[in-house]
Amino acid sequence: METGGELRLPNLVQTDGRTLFEIRVPSYALPKLETASKTLFDVGASNTLSTPLLTTMSGRGSGVTLADNAVFDAPTLVSMSSSTIALGNNALFDAPLLTSIGASGGGVTLGTAALLDVPELLSIDGANLSLGAGSTLNAPKLQTLSNTTYTREPNTTFMHGPVSDITGSELHVRNGATLLFPNVASYTNTLNDYRAHLTLLSADGVGSLLNLSGVQSFSSVHPTATKAAATAGVTA
Repeated sequence: METGGELRLPNLVQTDGRTLFEIRVPSYALPKLETASKTLFDVGASNTLSTPLLTTMSGRGSGVTLADNAVFDAPTLVSMSSSTIALGNNALFDAPLLTSIGASGGGVTLGTAALLDVPELLSIDGANLSLGAGSTLNAPKLQTLSNTTYTREPNTTFMHGPVSDITGSELHVRNGATLLFPNVASYTNTLNDYRAHLTLLSADGVGSLLNLSGVQSFSSVHPTATKAAATAGVTA
């Protein structure tokens, strides 16, 4: 839907089966949409999409893509599974009730100064998590960061809770940044590739700190090595 056009869907309750909403008007709402399956919301620069009753997003191809300065307002969204998130510079994804993000290997990407505001989020699973300079992931109750790849860099804000489960995740800290997960008691490598020799946990650069001080055991589900490294940084 382009500027100047009008598409009215005031009674749409659900979507299923490779649906794309391309929003290119300043403000648009799907006032009765409750469930979105295999649905991608693509919101153009400086545009706003509101989904006041949306509770779940699921299925391959589902996700939210926001261009620069765009806004996605989802006040009742509780869960996202097999879904991706891509926020442009200064974009805002506001989901105050969201408790879980399952990306199934897809991206959760924040551009420069973007904000993913998810104060009730408890878990992220299967994500390639990337935070741009000045961006904020506000997840103060987060407890699980599993099967996720994340590199912590300075000049980003990752507000999380007492994370205790990082099963299968690859965590790296760079350039003097810190990542503090002292409540993690064990680490399990779930990578299924006997040929792999990957560094799954690392701190690289002066002042870099990956704090896993509560870890008492390393284990692997498959015959793949778990490699932890500190290069002028500290993995503790």
